[in-house]
Amino acid sequence: HLLAPLFKELVGCDKKYRLVTTLPNGAYLQSVVEAFNNNGISAHHVNIGSVPSGRVADVLRTVKAVMNMAKLESFSNNWVEAWAARLPLLVTDAAWAKASCGEAAIYVDIDNPSVSAKTIHSSLSSHKAVHDLIESGSKMLSELPSAERRVGQYFEIIKSCDKEIKS
Repeated sequence: HLLAPLFKELVGCDKKYRLVTTLPNGAYLQSVVEAFNNNGISAHHVNIGSVPSGRVADVLRTVKAVMNMAKLESFSNNWVEAWAARLPLLVTDAAWAKASCGEAAIYVDIDNPSVSAKTIHSSLSSHKAVHDLIESGSKMLSELPSAERRVGQYFEIIKSCDKEIKS
């Protein structure tokens, strides 16, 4: 629902922008729909509901970018999915996100929709900027540990906790 003012600004830059959400039916989806309606941009939001893991790649082939506006510090699968799909990634403008994504994202200040819309529009309208984001995403992917390495890291954490408990 907080994205509606941002998308109103984006639609003012270019009518092609549309937010595709994957929300379950319910009160929160209704609040998003109402926010887009109240901003006069209901045609620029579509909800496709939950996406089974086997269909994520299909959905990613239909969009031009991936957006994740998490307020809490995290590392999101959406980031990896965007980078793997070679799509621009838009994330919360926060120190923790910048530390995780580096040059591989467009940073969005949800509290400043006008400036953020201009940043998004100029970045996504530039072939060079999009190319640079995609290449940075590929670089970030190459630096992530493999699944096997990550399991090993988790195992080491568990072993170290077990040692502390026994001490």
